[in-house]
Amino acid sequence: TMYSETRLNYNRSFGKHDVTGLLVFTASESLTANAGSLQLSLPSRNAGLSGRFTYGYDKRYFVEYNFGYNGSERFHKSHRWGFFPSAGLAWMMSNEKWFKAAEAVESVQGSDEGFQSKPDSYIIHLFASSKTIITTKNDA
Repeated sequence: TMYSETRLNYNRSFGKHDVTGLLVFTASESLTANAGSLQLSLPSRNAGLSGRFTYGYDKRYFVEYNFGYNGSERFHKSHRWGFFPSAGLAWMMSNEKWFKAAEAVESVQGSDEGFQSKPDSYIIHLFASSKTIITTKNDA
């Protein structure tokens, strides 16, 4: 069995801008002689290139792009390689000046179960379509 991994990492901040990048190349090969069947005894070779690029502005707005370009000789030649992209956007609302001025707001939390809060904390609901901010006190 052989496994190889090479990484190239970049991380730089200048002014209000944060930029990161990562490239990872992997290659593996395995061969198990006399594995009990012909299929299990066949060699397996895989290779892949993965990457991530992130950009952040003023610790408030973020963009991330990821990709994977992976291949295996176990697939037919026409389907041996696949490209798998993903992207994301984020907004750190708690770093906005207007949010810091709202002293009554302790935290905004989310989970798989929805909003969760502590007693005497406030939950902020944002409605993008009407651009209305509603603050409700949780007395639970």
